[in-house]
Amino acid sequence: KNGNFVSLHDFAGRMTGPDMNKRGVEGLIKSGAFDSLPGTRWQKLAVYEQVLAAASRSAKDNIVGQLSFFGEEEDKADVFPNIPDRGNRELLDMEREATGIYISGHPLDEYRSAINSLGLPGIASITAEQDEREINDGDIVTVAGIVSSLREKLTRSNTMMAYLRLEDFTGGIEVIVFPKLSAERGEILRENSIVTVTGRVDIKEEESPKLIMESAAPFSAGTVKDPLTGEVHRDEVTGCLEITLEFREMAALERIRGAVTAAKGDIPIVITTPRQRIKALPRYNCNGSEALVSMINRIVGRECAAMK
Repeated sequence: KNGNFVSLHDFAGRMTGPDMNKRGVEGLIKSGAFDSLPGTRWQKLAVYEQVLAAASRSAKDNIVGQLSFFGEEEDKADVFPNIPDRGNRELLDMEREATGIYISGHPLDEYRSAINSLGLPGIASITAEQDEREINDGDIVTVAGIVSSLREKLTRSNTMMAYLRLEDFTGGIEVIVFPKLSAERGEILRENSIVTVTGRVDIKEEESPKLIMESAAPFSAGTVKDPLTGEVHRDEVTGCLEITLEFREMAALERIRGAVTAAKGDIPIVITTPRQRIKALPRYNCNGSEALVSMINRIVGRECAAMK
């Protein structure tokens, strides 16, 4: 009605009333609603309480007829302290705090290409409705995401387990961390940390799908968990012994590890699953013999191993 708002001071002066409160204005600042006005979010957060108080006093003065001196137009400009701007991640966290979602970006944006290059499944492929779900109960999967929340619980045996929410670009899922892993991986599993988590999918009727964590590692571009060892490692490879496994066959990895350890050589091993292709650590390089290939095929129960 009266044109665009030109400053935080202008907004407060024109919007005074019972619905104007500190918490509401703080939420608007944190969500980025005032980004088009002068000042950074940090500067606005530093002064908004004083601005609202001044607007309230001005409104009361006008009510009792104490108009400004000679009726001059009130200065609508904001005066901000010299506060340095902060990083984009803190802006995103602020948006999430105020609205429950990220608005101007996503904490994983800088990792998007690296995550996509690894071919990891999106969390939505686990949490989708049953007729659209790509992954089933009991499957072992590795996903990458940000720990958006974390709570710990003391068990009856006086050990600590954890429940965290892991989110990626497609959705979120609850990850259950039993005491042993919670103790071992406590430094990694912090709120707002970016990690890869490998776990068993747990799907029950009338409950949201969950992930029972088996291992976790900090995420960095070009890395993912090695399925033979649980260690983080990735490298591009050509000329290798490739072992292709379905999710239901992952339990055979322990016996496969024993077989390749007994057949040392210079040929790298690559494990291929429906969702990823990962090079094993160099200490598992093998001789690539027909005997080893035959042994791996017998362990799995089908022709899954071949020289590439």
